[in-house]
Amino acid sequence: MRHLQAVRGSLSPSLEGSTPLRSSPRELSRRELSPLPRHPLGAGSVARRRVGLLGVGLGLWLALAAAPALAYTPEDPVVLQMVERGIGFLEAVEAGKFEDAARTYRHGGVILAAYAHHKVRQDATNPVVQKGLEAALEEAREAMQGKLSNSSKVTYETSVALLLMMDVDPTKYAKEIQALGDALFAAQKSHGGFGYLSEEDGDTSQTQYVVLAMWTMDQMNFKVPPEVMARAVHYLLRTQDPTGQWGYKGVDSGSIGKLVPQDNRKGHSLTTAGGGSVLIGGDYFGLWRKTKQIKNNVTGLPAALKEQKPEEKAEEKRTGLSVPAAGLMQFVGRTENWLTANPYRRTTGLSWHYYYLYTLERYESFLEIAAGRQEKEPDWYNAGVEALQSAQSKDGGWAHQASDAAHSSPQIATSFAILFLIRSTKKAIGEMSEGMLAGGYELPKDTTDIRVEGTQIKGKPVATAVTDLLSLLEDEEASVETGSIPEDLKLAEDPEERKQQLARLERLARGSESYQSRRVAVRLLAQSDELKVVPTLIYALSDPDSVVKRYARDGLRFISRRFDGFGTPDAPSQREAEQAAKAWRSWYNELDPGYVFLD
Repeated sequence: MRHLQAVRGSLSPSLEGSTPLRSSPRELSRRELSPLPRHPLGAGSVARRRVGLLGVGLGLWLALAAAPALAYTPEDPVVLQMVERGIGFLEAVEAGKFEDAARTYRHGGVILAAYAHHKVRQDATNPVVQKGLEAALEEAREAMQGKLSNSSKVTYETSVALLLMMDVDPTKYAKEIQALGDALFAAQKSHGGFGYLSEEDGDTSQTQYVVLAMWTMDQMNFKVPPEVMARAVHYLLRTQDPTGQWGYKGVDSGSIGKLVPQDNRKGHSLTTAGGGSVLIGGDYFGLWRKTKQIKNNVTGLPAALKEQKPEEKAEEKRTGLSVPAAGLMQFVGRTENWLTANPYRRTTGLSWHYYYLYTLERYESFLEIAAGRQEKEPDWYNAGVEALQSAQSKDGGWAHQASDAAHSSPQIATSFAILFLIRSTKKAIGEMSEGMLAGGYELPKDTTDIRVEGTQIKGKPVATAVTDLLSLLEDEEASVETGSIPEDLKLAEDPEERKQQLARLERLARGSESYQSRRVAVRLLAQSDELKVVPTLIYALSDPDSVVKRYARDGLRFISRRFDGFGTPDAPSQREAEQAAKAWRSWYNELDPGYVFLD
């Protein structure tokens, strides 16, 4: 199908329960109150045994035990159906069909719901997304006046507002994003953590959302001062418990390497929040990733597509983090040891279960990057899918019934569940990889000329600036004639500028209401010779416009060097288009097994 693609008090955690349920892990995975990994180790258990990370190299720390009985990916029909039902619930909440406690919060609930919805559907016009954007922009307007809002939950709200605006349109909302980010940076505490504006204490829960927002801003080329990220990571390192956990409000040890007991509100959600944020900080400073994960020695990669490493710019050589990669992994190693020794159990009472799921997915996704290897169907994800499947209510939401009690409201719990199911962090890491696979920069010859008259794109003379063309295509009032790509139109040779042009073209191909704009965007993408645009071209195979479909098919053949493709005709039926998309996804996943298709 075409479109399968917070707030203190609602996002902040408390203790998960400490009493394990007595059923076996396999039995519990099919119950509403199932445990999530890590499962206890032992004969017949579903487990991933992890070698302790203290003093161990990155490549030596994973070992796999028996695989779960059922294995899932975000593309599994079961998962896709769960996500669609969850999206339906969020839309019903927005339409007023269900009461939701999140409405009592200023902005966090509606922004988070909009973010989850847009991650799946990529439809900025949907009422759920529109309401979230209105709230996010209100936060931004206040920041542009020189301060954050007076809401007690503003740190959560600001962080999620940034995530939403960057996901919807980082170009359109660039001014608001930077202003909101700058206001958030200014709210950093003297010790480096983040928390309630009225308190000096740092808060692991709030700090993790700021770290995620900063990482995302940086990946999208917004300014994030290295010293702000470094101070946040240093704060987290000084507030780890000797057991490997993180508490709620950190007790600062005063120096990195000195560990002091933290407060008694420890738990899995805060521990994965702290560990995940340390890993995110390491990625910001370039400790885990240097180039795009797709390597040119992968079987099946066209010989013409060679990995290109753009020249590093001086400002990208960041300093300020006082701990090297091996040192950070010692902190993560303590976390891993604690998580392995203390399997998660959901209790029958109120818990931050859904908050934890999203935190867990983020932690595991960055741990995969730091370790340099990925599992397509990890056991923690499989167990989470089964737990969510059994807990999903008839109306499609979560935490909406007395039997599924959670501190998070149904709207927020459902949003977290969706973000977990689609593996939103893993997808974001893949989409934002810095490397580039380069073919030719210059577009092939074309007999069609172009000229601009007002908001009209017509015949000749030739326009030579892709940026000008993109601005017209993004103008809702612009009209574009079919085949309006000039023969000498070029994508930028500067890696960063080219990256931004491709990102804008991909947004047009996926979201423009104008079939003419989609045609031009897909045709340019098809001729870019960039492997990274393949998922968008696969998406375009399901476009309602037959010309867009044809451009997408031809582009896939060109980029893959599979010139016969998969036999798709010029005007495929819906069934033929779906079969072609499935075949191309399989081809692409052979090159990048970790890539997750959501549409």
